[in-house]
This record gives sequence, structure tokens and C-alpha cells, in this order.
Amino acid sequence: MQLLSLAQTKENLLALLRGVNFTSGEMGIYLSNNLKDSAEKNSLLYHALVHITNIPTECRTNICSEISKFLGVGLDNLNLNNDPTTDSVIKFNICDLIKSEFSDNASHWPKYSGEETYPVPYKFPIGEDGYVSPYCVFWENHLYNTLWEGEYGALREELLQFSLDYVSKKFD
Repeated sequence: MQLLSLAQTKENLLALLRGVNFTSGEMGIYLSNNLKDSAEKNSLLYHALVHITNIPTECRTNICSEISKFLGVGLDNLNLNNDPTTDSVIKFNICDLIKSEFSDNASHWPKYSGEETYPVPYKFPIGEDGYVSPYCVFWENHLYNTLWEGEYGALREELLQFSLDYVSKKFD
């Protein structure tokens, strides 16, 4: 599979979606079926992850939010049908697919928490069993804007690099 530039990916998406008019649910299925294991989907994830690695850690939010922000700008002005509603549905579904691909890649990380939505594990001595769920740790760090600090931040950085390496291996 060849790594595509953002411009090539956008051009290919335009060709795939030109004239398509589905409901949001139908669009999700159409995109999922037509972009499965595609260079377009993997290229978008690759470019999003590279972008995130270039954001200073103190300016980053969580990985999935950064993917969404990157794609929101990267896929701007698709203008497939001169219909902003259709374009929004398409962008939403593409973002969803790319974040799903990230989650799938994250599940191959040796330190994967086992939770698709909160892949970064973290254990520290609190509670009866000494364990706090990845969900709780994520939201506590999110609340205090410390997602990328300390041991937990180092694990997030490791996951980001693992995911970038993992998707890179898919390209020739």
C-alpha cells in the first residue's frame, strides 16, 4: 500500500463520494465498506498522528480529539454536492472511521488497557484493589490538563509513537 499525501487522499475521496447522497447511517456503512484497509484511511491516520507528534505536549488534548481537529481542517471544503450538511455528514463519518482505525491499532500495543475508548493503562495504589480504571484516570488527567505529564503522559506518548509505527508498516 502506498502512503498518499493529503491532497491525493482528498482527491480520491472526492472521486469516491461524488454524487453520493445517503443518510448519516448509510454514509457510515458506505465509507466503511469502501475504505476498508485502504490507502486513504491509513494515510489519513498516518498524517493525523504525525501532526499530533508535532504539537507541543502542553498544547495537546487527547489523541482522538486531536485526530478530529486535524481531519476537520484537512478535509475542509470537500464541497462534494455543494451541500454543507452532506459534507458535514461525510466528514463526521470519515473522522469516526479514522478514530476507529486508531483504536484498532492501539489494541495491538503491548500495554493496551483492554478498553477501546481508553487504551492507556494506569495503576496506582488507590481503592481496595489498588486499581483505578483507565476511564477514571483519563478523566482525572483531562480535568487537570495533565494528560501528557508524568508516568501517564509517558504512556500516552508511547502509545502515540507505537500507533504511528504500526500504521507506517502498512505502507510500501
